[in-house]
Amino acid sequence: MKAPVKHNAQSDHKKIKRKSKSIDEINALNRYIADTWTPEMDEEIERSTLQYRLDRCAKLAEEKAMCVAQRAQLTRDLKTAVGVKLRGDVQGVDDKLAQIRAALADVDLRELNAVAELRAIRAQLRQA
Repeated sequence: MKAPVKHNAQSDHKKIKRKSKSIDEINALNRYIADTWTPEMDEEIERSTLQYRLDRCAKLAEEKAMCVAQRAQLTRDLKTAVGVKLRGDVQGVDDKLAQIRAALADVDLRELNAVAELRAIRAQLRQA
């Protein structure tokens, strides 16, 4: 039994054909993996997974520190722009304030995602 071939419906785009493996082909691959699998492969996967998680933790911690530095700079820029707006001597301050606020929201979201992923990976490391 084969999965149906999918075609892109829009006539102005190039048609894409995707062929899926049959159930028999998938079963044959599974049997081959089961027959050739060794305990060393399990150990290698565990070592690779652990190393990936440690590397990812380091990268996320670095990203979090970068977000803190960016937020500090944006906060300084925001204070400066508010001061300029209060004096009222420069045009386009409102646009600059909007850009700074959007950048702050972006930095906060990136940091929040990094912290959430970091916590999840650390929990996985504790369980391992």
